[in-house]
Amino acid sequence: MWVRFLTGFLLVALLSSCKRESPVRTLSLSLPYSLDSLEPGALDRLTDFAVLSNFYEPLVTTDSNLVIKPCLAERWENPDMQTWVFHLRPGVKFHNGRPLTAADVAFSIQRLFDDESLEARRHLFSIREVKAEGGLKVVIRTKTHLADFLNRIRFIHISPAGSSRQELRSQVNGTGPYRAKSYQPGEELTIVRNPTYWGPPPAIEQATLRLNRSPDKALEELTSGRSGFIQSNSVRALDAARLRKDLTVSEIQSIAVKLLYFDVASERNPLVKGGKNPFFDSRVREALNIGIDRAALTRRLPVPASPAFQLVPPFIFGHNASLKPPATDKARARALLAEAGFPNGFEVTFHARRLLADGAAAIQEELATLGIKTTLVLQSEEDFFETTRARPSFVMALTRYGCPTGDAANIFDSVLHTPDHTKGLGIVNSGGYANPEMDGLVEEAARQLQPSARRAVLERIMQIAMQELPWIPLYVDRDVYVYESDLDWRPRLDNYVIVSEIGLR
Repeated sequence: MWVRFLTGFLLVALLSSCKRESPVRTLSLSLPYSLDSLEPGALDRLTDFAVLSNFYEPLVTTDSNLVIKPCLAERWENPDMQTWVFHLRPGVKFHNGRPLTAADVAFSIQRLFDDESLEARRHLFSIREVKAEGGLKVVIRTKTHLADFLNRIRFIHISPAGSSRQELRSQVNGTGPYRAKSYQPGEELTIVRNPTYWGPPPAIEQATLRLNRSPDKALEELTSGRSGFIQSNSVRALDAARLRKDLTVSEIQSIAVKLLYFDVASERNPLVKGGKNPFFDSRVREALNIGIDRAALTRRLPVPASPAFQLVPPFIFGHNASLKPPATDKARARALLAEAGFPNGFEVTFHARRLLADGAAAIQEELATLGIKTTLVLQSEEDFFETTRARPSFVMALTRYGCPTGDAANIFDSVLHTPDHTKGLGIVNSGGYANPEMDGLVEEAARQLQPSARRAVLERIMQIAMQELPWIPLYVDRDVYVYESDLDWRPRLDNYVIVSEIGLR
């Protein structure tokens, strides 16, 4: 009897101990992120970069407030205005055990130059050459001084020299704090702590990233115990979490503005009933800008959100505080549509990312009040970006865009400059917007040395963008994070969840 009692007591004690230790060692996270490629630099999207940052590292990185700090480069200097010298940390190894050298950095930058299909190359348009000088010294020379150079190279993940694209797509081999253990494309990625990592070992030994989780799915996985950390934008998640003492809730405004954008270059488009493209006429775009009631739109959303009237939130450098939000005026909007030749509205196909389904439905309702009928096509991340890469495969689309550099040039370079793959500019400008004045201003902003002068150029760009409206900002929601209370973590301004930044109380 005493034996059975002691055995039972020990078993209960062991189980209790395992229960207490399991959050220390492992964690499952339900995230809205997609991951379309394991290859660093192939895609330049917030979500792909956030996930791959667990494996790969840049020369410099940023803290949660987007302040630059050393990473693979422990220090750097500017001997002149167009030269950057980076000194790499000694003793850093790739996951396969190979030491990091300056040749790996030079290779990682050069491969972006050599392959126009790699989207991350847009961060390097000002670089003239990169050289490895010795084992741990890298020299980068630019065509001109670039004000936000460090912010840009923060998005260049370093991979081993000589790696082929096939190797990088099939096997993760970075210098980061985690290694890849298993991957189910579009569903789940399991990562394990890198035992040879150069920095402090992360607190979480193993993490499972549950990808492409909708707010409802993430909440279900949290309440069922399958996840101990969720990133969502759901009021329901907030309400559910506040009823439990074992969960912590953190909120932060999303860095990503939700925007409509259009085919503005084609006079005719097959996705418009009748063929005539209404968005070729700036009066139609202005009609949507003042005809959509953003306050009413955000009230329809099942998420905490606020109206947006510029391409970036107020905390991003380049937001123009002098621009006044347009007043909603549906009567004037209908008059503009009539002036443009659409007195009875029009019918179009409306593409949207599936993760923005609630916003798309609310926008449909608002457009209907102006006589605009839409056929909504919700797409996965991969399908959406494939659709909007080419013209005129869409006519109106809903997406989101954030500036994790903390600088509005991040979006201006991508969506407002005329597409120029030799410079890495206009890479996301699939709507065909072209304005020589805008091109000149975008490139001038990169050359400005004084912050005040640079801010003035960026604010001028924003002013033109809000006059011509190739993109119409609509709302910004709040990111909600709910996680087990023994986790020590704070949200980042760029909305990334980097597992190595999660500590334990």
